[in-house]
Amino acid sequence: MPGGIAKSRYFWPSAGLGALLLIGLAALAHDHYFVPRHPDLVIAIAKGDLADVKRFVRRDPRVVHQTLDGGGLVSGPPLFQACYWGDAAIAAYLLSEGADANQPGERGDTALHAAGFMGRGDIAELLLAHGAKVDATNNNGGQPLHECASAEGPLGGPIVMLGNEQSRIAEALLARGADPDARDHRDRTPLHIAADNGDAGIAAILLNRGATVDLRDGQGLTALHGAARRGHVELTRLLIAEGFDVNAPHSSDGRTQTPLDMVLAVQKKSVSPEYYEPVIALLRAHGGKAWEELQTGQ
Repeated sequence: MPGGIAKSRYFWPSAGLGALLLIGLAALAHDHYFVPRHPDLVIAIAKGDLADVKRFVRRDPRVVHQTLDGGGLVSGPPLFQACYWGDAAIAAYLLSEGADANQPGERGDTALHAAGFMGRGDIAELLLAHGAKVDATNNNGGQPLHECASAEGPLGGPIVMLGNEQSRIAEALLARGADPDARDHRDRTPLHIAADNGDAGIAAILLNRGATVDLRDGQGLTALHGAARRGHVELTRLLIAEGFDVNAPHSSDGRTQTPLDMVLAVQKKSVSPEYYEPVIALLRAHGGKAWEELQTGQ
């Protein structure tokens, strides 16, 4: 993930035994085993056990502001964990008990980052109503808007997360002043991330809200480079229609490549080269050429 929410989290958080199993496996995967602080509270949040969470808070109200070690899976204050596990009732209760909507977890992610990544529109709007900052940055420079665009499945394309409402959240963030051109520490904008992940819905929202065409990231790539080289046909079509340069050059390691060059290079190494034919045809239909063709006037 572009921000602190790790991209390795290709799982579906769920209550009960599934949540407990995930916590246990994550702890065992560490280079050493350790017992997280307040392990019972971590488990109660993961299970969605509001009554048990209330018992912990009544016993020690300070726990609302403490960082809970999730055994290698989710570390952060209780509110962050509730948002990560997608429990609106626990999140609302913790806020009513004075939880800080902007307190970060161990990687700098706030609860709003977690809600954005997990696609929980109801939780995101709850957090915004309690003063969550739309421009909060995590340790990688990512803002909540980056997280809305970052939910990528292992085969590419947006993963169906707990709420699958990243578009709703992106609209809410932008309506409250989030910058569609915000850059993380790798100079990627939310549009770069949406393009890499093939999320045409998020990309359309960003463009409609003023995302700048042809911005380049820290590697000198535009969103079109990212969408095309991953074979995302509909997103490539959208970006071309929005005015992206179909032959934007990118120079690296002594060579220059256009979006078409990049697709052709990926296709050559692919075990399923036919997958890239539609995006190659689309680029060609809109004047896309390889860099050598441009230089020789072909």
